[in-house]
Amino acid sequence: MESDLTFRELVENPDYPDNENILRQFIRFSYNLHENGIEFLDHSPGNTLIKKDEEGNYQFFLVDLNRMNFYQK
Repeated sequence: MESDLTFRELVENPDYPDNENILRQFIRFSYNLHENGIEFLDHSPGNTLIKKDEEGNYQFFLVDLNRMNFYQK
């Protein structure tokens, strides 16, 4: 999969275009994971790929999925 950037690039460059918006959308993404009983345990900066869609929203893709917990809600 081709991504536009990784989370590492975003946090290492605070002047990255649309930085605050991307971070806010990432927080929503992470919150939704937790609300759905998914705990991703390896949020190292290279394990989140970010892609901007045609509407200008950002999609987040997690890699290195071997460290996760799942809970029933």
